[in-house]
Amino acid sequence: MSGSQEYLMCEDVQNASLITLIEKRRIHAERQRKYRLENKQKVKDSLKRWNAANKSKKAEYDKRWREKNKDKINKLNREARKRWNEKNHDKLICYNMIHLKESKGEIDRSTKCSRCGDEGTRIEGHHFDYTKPYELTWLCYRCHREIHRKDR
Repeated sequence: MSGSQEYLMCEDVQNASLITLIEKRRIHAERQRKYRLENKQKVKDSLKRWNAANKSKKAEYDKRWREKNKDKINKLNREARKRWNEKNHDKLICYNMIHLKESKGEIDRSTKCSRCGDEGTRIEGHHFDYTKPYELTWLCYRCHREIHRKDR
């Protein structure tokens, strides 16, 4: 056998083992996919436990993922904002009317929550009726979230 024939045989063996390796990986991936589909709750619980035990690793992974996928995240956020604006047109109009009056100085944002009296946190305007955009109740972030939770 000449040297070039030996080289070809060696290359064929390497290709055969590479194909075998690729096939093994494909089979393994298929088994994993099937297991995840059949054991969704188990996988979910396992992931929760891992995330709780590896908070710093998870935070680092998430940070790298966000940096790598900025365009994807921005696109998803734009789409979500567009859907929200279409679904909540009346809320958007109220928000814009209040924001415009605030920027002109015609409405003063309260520094105190009208529900709990807190002064040290962010104060937000809440509309009980969006057909009356200038009838606002000024609430702290916590009270505002509580009211919206009760509305659900």
